[in-house]
Parts: sequence; structure tokens; C-alpha cells
Amino acid sequence: DRAVLAPHEAVPAGTWPIQLPRLGKKLRIAIIGTLVDHKGARSVAAAVEAADPARFEFHLIGHTDGPFPKTALKRMKVTGKYKEPELNALIAAADPHVIWFPMSWPETYSYTLSAAIARGCAIAASRIGSFPERLAGRPFTWLSGVPTSTRAWLALFEEVRAAIATAGPRPEVPPRPAVEDFYAAHYLRSSGKPKRSSPAPRRPRIMVI
Repeated sequence: DRAVLAPHEAVPAGTWPIQLPRLGKKLRIAIIGTLVDHKGARSVAAAVEAADPARFEFHLIGHTDGPFPKTALKRMKVTGKYKEPELNALIAAADPHVIWFPMSWPETYSYTLSAAIARGCAIAASRIGSFPERLAGRPFTWLSGVPTSTRAWLALFEEVRAAIATAGPRPEVPPRPAVEDFYAAHYLRSSGKPKRSSPAPRRPRIMVI
């Protein structure tokens, strides 16, 4: 009942960064990070195996951890493990039309989502954890329930394709509200001097910090 919302990154007021790559025959879909079951590995594998390779191209900017179908892995472009400073360059090299977050377990923040927002392409994500809040009001964003079927994900990607095709070179971008720097503004702020109370006789006072 006294929870404090403390976003990890401050954001100045402005507009959402939007940068839509030109469409070709294939819609490029990127997944970022370590792909495991709770981050949607099964959804990704099923979608890759069911998708028409002439219409969809899947990029894993990262690596898989745990069982993953070899048939799906062969149809994906995989960078392998990366160091954090390399991430933006890897996203730029893939130049995805949409970055996909098919999580089945809630993320409390997601720094890879920050990288996707900064890139400015379309984002598709599960409606769970921090994603609905952090993406509220963002254009070219699709949120889907947990779970979502393979057919529904592929239909959603067709919606993304159609939206990009009709957006034009300069799509209208709504304002993005500022996110206050909680740590600079509130974290170290004094809550006032503590009230002094008389110590109990013959008892030591112990403070745990």
C-alpha cells in the first residue's frame, strides 16, 4: 500500500522518436536479448516455422538459451551474444521494421525496450509487466494478450506491414510526456528529522541501516 514507482531512466518531454524503414518484399522482425521460454522462445519458434519466408525475415539480436527447434533456428539470422555498447549498432545493421517482445512473464522495466524505443521502428509486445505503461500513447505500437496464438502474431505483423505502407515518410507523432528522474528528485530527499524518544533504561539502542 506504500509502493513507490521509480522509473530507471528519466525522459524529457518531447515527441516519440519514430523512424520507419522502407518496406520491401519482406517484413524484418527483430527480437533482442537472450531468448528463453519466459521471454517468448516458444512463440518465436512457432511463428518462424509457420511464417512465409518470402514475406517475413526474423532476426535474433542475441542468442537462445535452452532447447530451441533447429528448424526454426536455421530460418533466423542470429548475431550471438553481444556486449551492451554493441546493441545499437546491431539493431541498426538489422534495420528491423518491427521489434518484437513476445514475453510470457512480466518484465519490471526492460532496457532492451529502451533501445527499441530509441530506434523508432514499430514495436510489438505482450500486454504484460512494464510494457503497457512504458508504451502508452506511442504510435506504431501493438500490444497483444498473453497468450497469443501463432496465427494471431502473424496477423498482427501483417497489420504492422499495412500501417508502415500507408504511413508515408513523415508520420504524425504525438507528444511524449516527461518521466521525472526519481533518483535525483526524490530518492535522497530527507523525509524530515526523526522524532526523538526517550531510550528505555539500561537498554542499548541499535540502528540497522
